[in-house]
Amino acid sequence: MDGIGRPPESCERLLVRRPMRAHGPMWADGPMSEAAVGAEPGRRATPSRPTRGCGAPAACWVQACLVALLGSGCSTLWGRTDDGQGRWAEAQYQALPAGGDELRREAFRLFREDAPVEDVAISFLATCKALEKLSVDGELNHLASRSCLWLTEYGRPPVCWDGDEGEAQVADCTHFGEAAVAADRDNAQYQYYLALNMALALKVAPLTAAPFNLSSVVKALKRSVDMAPDMDEGGPLRVLGALYLKAPPWPAGVGDEEKALELLELAVEDHPDHPLNHLFLAEAQIEDEDYEAAQEHLDLARKLLDPARFFWRAQRWNRMVDEVQKTLDKRK
Repeated sequence: MDGIGRPPESCERLLVRRPMRAHGPMWADGPMSEAAVGAEPGRRATPSRPTRGCGAPAACWVQACLVALLGSGCSTLWGRTDDGQGRWAEAQYQALPAGGDELRREAFRLFREDAPVEDVAISFLATCKALEKLSVDGELNHLASRSCLWLTEYGRPPVCWDGDEGEAQVADCTHFGEAAVAADRDNAQYQYYLALNMALALKVAPLTAAPFNLSSVVKALKRSVDMAPDMDEGGPLRVLGALYLKAPPWPAGVGDEEKALELLELAVEDHPDHPLNHLFLAEAQIEDEDYEAAQEHLDLARKLLDPARFFWRAQRWNRMVDEVQKTLDKRK
């Protein structure tokens, strides 16, 4: 996995032993305190969407929703790494500076969206080591949240070295986002990346995920929409819109096709240069049986997928466009 080429098509699923020690509140062991949110009162019940070949309906729609948002690349579970990853993490950990401020500078220096995967992995390791000394640093926890998400999306386990235990651990990305939000609850970017990492946590273990857990993701995204809808070229708008589109409607879930269309149309109107805005709107228009408009937005999404701008994600998103095109061709 050198450089910024295509991420691996598959990877070894890691054996869960225990989550690594958190620098903030943990979420992996259960929903957050605000997660147990029921359906909105007063909404008319609508039939649940059928599940296609799934044994557990709740698990199926959660998984389908998150695969659509985050791609179908490999995911990792929290716990111990294999021996090769452990040796790599220990060697890199020992080579990093010892001081918290030096580690902080090194972590920020190495992380870029277009960086080689090895640099991002070392940046994340440096962030973990720095947080041993600077655990309440909101900006540093946010960097860990971003780099942890980057690595997981790419398909490389986000590995920290536990100096006390003398072993490498695959991190739970959500606790970095939670620690960042705890440091600054009014920071929309912190809320946004926390929501994305929560979504990844559900994707990792869809069979144990309950629909009310997704309500935590929706709440974090709503806060991001309220505070900074234009962040990430309409990221909060498109991700919340896609969640409303993919989830089953009340009372089974948080789904709402009207809200999805409204949010995704706004994302395209305000940020027409981001391919995912067009892709997700096309999916909503397919559900709305507006096939001509859906084709227009699919064509725009493909046209906007520039590898020089989106790096390895361009290949993944192009495959997502292909899948939606197949769906549209069947519906026409």
